Amino acid sequence: PDQGETLLGLQTKYPGSRLSEEALDFRPYGEGFIDGYIKKELFHDVFAGDLPKATAELMWAGQRPADTRTLGEPSGAPAWKTVPSWYLVGRDDQVLPPAAQRFMARRAGAHTFEADTSHVAMIAQPAATAALVKRAAR
Repeated sequence: PDQGETLLGLQTKYPGSRLSEEALDFRPYGEGFIDGYIKKELFHDVFAGDLPKATAELMWAGQRPADTRTLGEPSGAPAWKTVPSWYLVGRDDQVLPPAAQRFMARRAGAHTFEADTSHVAMIAQPAATAALVKRAAR
């Protein structure tokens, strides 16, 4: 995100995200705070569609909650304006649409690579992820 932008704004800038209110279980905690979890019956298809169902079920059971405030919190100054960037677009990402990823990568001037993968490229496509990290390290 650029300064002042929100994750929700970028997630909904382009069509394709399946991470909607209907996909989440909301659980209040503390004084007016709410965590969101991806529902079990949607977790595989929305978050990790290219992983075996058994792996996705384990990931669902261990998922960390997302405080719903984070989606609407404006970003601070972006590092990509002063630091070289690399980006792996997940063409099958159902959380952050590939068009939004391409927009962010292009705007950041990132060295961009694409893979046929879900939101969890580092697990589903570890070789592609490692190759990108190696290129960035060089």
